[in-house]
Amino acid sequence: MQFVEHHGSSTFAVEHICLRHAEFKTVREPGELVEGQFETKARISNETVSLDDDRHSVSLIVNVTRLEDETEVFSCEVCYTGVFLIQGLSDEKGHELLMTRCLDMLYPYISSTIAQLASQAGFQGLQLVPISFGALYRSEQREKQQWEDIQDKVVRH
Repeated sequence: MQFVEHHGSSTFAVEHICLRHAEFKTVREPGELVEGQFETKARISNETVSLDDDRHSVSLIVNVTRLEDETEVFSCEVCYTGVFLIQGLSDEKGHELLMTRCLDMLYPYISSTIAQLASQAGFQGLQLVPISFGALYRSEQREKQQWEDIQDKVVRH
């Protein structure tokens, strides 16, 4: 195991992290200069699979596309997967850990791989912004709770 953490009766461990998929496509020729405006877009998704009661496979996928004058000049997709052991936590706390800490651990690998692929293709200085999956999760949970509160009020009246 790469990393093990114990808190009372609970255990969190990283069993394995690996690159699952990396693809980089560009239509630009090597050394071709950029003359127009460019825009970079990113799309992030994840997938979680329970391997057994305590072990979970978590995949994080990031797609990055660069448009120059509205023409796609490159696209990149990178997926990293980790196998994590979570013991002694409620289902709710375990899910939170999968959607926060596990994704937080995978993201730097993806960011580094995308930066390296882009650099090797001649697109210097491409860095993904840091993301706090914990902050995103908490925000989603607040929105979900607000929506449930609104639905409860509508039903009661």
